[in-house]
Amino acid sequence: MSATPRIVFSMFRSSTDPTFLAWVRFLHAVEAGARRSASVAAVTVTPAGPTGPLELRRAQPAARAVSATAPCGVWRVLAPNNRELARSARAYTSFASARAHVTALRASVDQLAVVAVNGDRVGMSGWYVTRNGLPVLTCGRWYGASASGATAALAALDALAAAVVEDSPRRVEPPRRAGLASDDAVW
Repeated sequence: MSATPRIVFSMFRSSTDPTFLAWVRFLHAVEAGARRSASVAAVTVTPAGPTGPLELRRAQPAARAVSATAPCGVWRVLAPNNRELARSARAYTSFASARAHVTALRASVDQLAVVAVNGDRVGMSGWYVTRNGLPVLTCGRWYGASASGATAALAALDALAAAVVEDSPRRVEPPRRAGLASDDAVW
């Protein structure tokens, strides 16, 4: 177990990979929650930090995932105990572009805004994070109370700022089926 949070990158063979499709379904659920919660104001953490003053402003709803027929990837923020704290709000077509985006976000944590969203059922609260009004990060799961989601969002921002960024992606392999050929995609 790592002593610090980590940012890990996952590569999928294509946008039709079942694990990638599950990621997209969750992203779309958060996006739908953003549409339902359009009246919720975003809370932007100012340069003074989470204990300093907060500025209220509106943010736009979450964006759809980028889809690709070639290899694609996502990134996640993990706590020291490997629990997922947050995930990217888009897919990437290269490891270099994903890593560059993470680096830019880490350098501008004070410009990120947390937006609360509600799931499709009572007791489903979540969030996403924007930079300049564009979604960049989402919750990794639904929370039972909005206060729990807000606490998790601030913890994810703290972890994003302090995390160790991995140097290479992890390949997510679909389950092997007899008779299927393996093609080595590069991300």
